[in-house]
Amino acid sequence: MMKRRGIMGKQVITIDKCWCGSTDLQKYNEQYVKCMSCSTLLNSPRFVSEYFEVENDNNDFYGKNYWLQHQTESFGHPDIRKRSREDLTQRCLYWLNTILKYKMPPTRSLELGCGPGTLVHLMKQCGFDATGLELSRWVVEYGKSTHGVNIIHGKIEDATIPDESQDLIIMMDVLEHFTDPVHTMTVVADKLKENGIVVIQTPRFNHFSYEELLETNDMFLKQFKDQEHLFLFTQESVERLISSVGFQYVKFYEPLFGYDMFLVASKKEPLINSDDDVITHLEGNPNSRIVLAMLDLYKKQVHTEKEAILRLESVQKLEAWLKESETDREARLVIINALEKRLLESESDREARLGIIKELEKRLQESESDRNARLSIIQELQNKLEVCEKDHQASLAKINDLQRQIAECEGDRQARLGIIQEIQERLIESEEDRAARLSIIQELEKKLVESEKDRSNRLELIHELERQLKKKNSEHK
Repeated sequence: MMKRRGIMGKQVITIDKCWCGSTDLQKYNEQYVKCMSCSTLLNSPRFVSEYFEVENDNNDFYGKNYWLQHQTESFGHPDIRKRSREDLTQRCLYWLNTILKYKMPPTRSLELGCGPGTLVHLMKQCGFDATGLELSRWVVEYGKSTHGVNIIHGKIEDATIPDESQDLIIMMDVLEHFTDPVHTMTVVADKLKENGIVVIQTPRFNHFSYEELLETNDMFLKQFKDQEHLFLFTQESVERLISSVGFQYVKFYEPLFGYDMFLVASKKEPLINSDDDVITHLEGNPNSRIVLAMLDLYKKQVHTEKEAILRLESVQKLEAWLKESETDREARLVIINALEKRLLESESDREARLGIIKELEKRLQESESDRNARLSIIQELQNKLEVCEKDHQASLAKINDLQRQIAECEGDRQARLGIIQEIQERLIESEEDRAARLSIIQELEKKLVESEKDRSNRLELIHELERQLKKKNSEHK
């Protein structure tokens, strides 16, 4: 879903969904948002897709003025006429050198956004069945008249190009301009043969924050072209994009410029042509021999430039090391001066410390004498401690023996306590029985007393009866 609004009569959309399908977009700077899923930068807000089509070459964005004024005034690039000459001996030779590793003439090629058709012209000279494609009719006619090549007007989505008809599709600095990269790349995949390849150059976003780019004045800052570079990919996200439409083989090469990425992709792993095969093939006709000679010169130039760059880098490193060394020397000089000052202060302090040391030595000698005396006392105390320790061991043995005896006594006491408790219980029972018997005895004593009284009475009665009996007996006689 894209929100629309109007700016100066033109419809503008706010992008709220990335090409990868994610809606997790966060502001990156005033003109771009960042997809938090694939890290692609998306130009938002931007004009609707129709704004980027060319119906009127004098007024539309990608029309005639884009090549004659916008490129020079906005970015300082050469205009289309000068670019036609310079690209022929620079960028186009660089691209052609990689293309020939994968495809050789007379295979069929199509370059999207070919501009004036310089690369198409160079490939035609090699023997390729080369065609270009451009949005501006004026640029199409300029390319045809300047280079004598075939350039189709319009977009690949609208062009009458049969599916599976192309051996090679080239996109140099155009992927970032597509309004719907997934749809366009799907069409590209359909137009290629099964063993066809696509060659892409596009700016490479390296995940840095916008603040980090500003702090280092990074070259990539020039790629933030509002309403022009609609998608800025990372290496991972561009590989994810082209893989999503069927390109399983992806090979990245060193780009011509440090802020770009340059890659070759295909639906299956392609065959690679050797340098000897390329040379042999290009030597086959006069036109391609000229291109071969240009490639040789370009490679020598690149080699020379690389050596010059290496020498420049070496000189720059030496200059940097010299600067660091000079800075370090000055820093060390400051440190040396500071150390000399400290050394003078230290010398004065050393004299004072020497006096203190002598005083300390004197005190140390006195202390040593005192230490010897204390050592003698300590030895005597140690001897006493040893004696005390022996006595302690003997006492400990006695204590252990007493503890053992106490333990045995405690066991015996427990046993006796049990017996005592049993005796107490029996004594209580005996006391209760004794009290009962005492009560009986008292009762018996009482009865005995009464019996004794009764016995005395009866005895007196018996005595009385005996007296009476004796008296009667006396009377009878």
